[in-house]
Amino acid sequence: MPTNQADKPVAIVTGANGVIGKAIATGIAKAGFAVAMVCRDEKRAEEALKEVRRASGNSDLRVELADLSRRESVFALAARWQGRLDVLVNNAAIAPAAELKPRGDRAAVRHQRARLRMDDACL
Repeated sequence: MPTNQADKPVAIVTGANGVIGKAIATGIAKAGFAVAMVCRDEKRAEEALKEVRRASGNSDLRVELADLSRRESVFALAARWQGRLDVLVNNAAIAPAAELKPRGDRAAVRHQRARLRMDDACL
């Protein structure tokens, strides 16, 4: 984080370049947190970062690029994380390109596993 304030709370918001993710990141940033915005696309992430920084007035924001549907990417994010983590908002929408089938669909299982990997990797 850009700040040197070790006592400042830190949050990760996944899916932070989407409408809901930006709103969450903005609210948390306004509350005085340093925020790491996790996104897949670098260009969209940088645009979202500028928008959240402008809306929140908080400069303690950064982008972390990660594809949470890929196990390697989740573990790489966890491995490079330095310092404290107080809040994890797992907002990333990981959905299959095809329509989901009722119960037992493998895509739904993959989505749940990706969410759990992110939670486990960061705890």
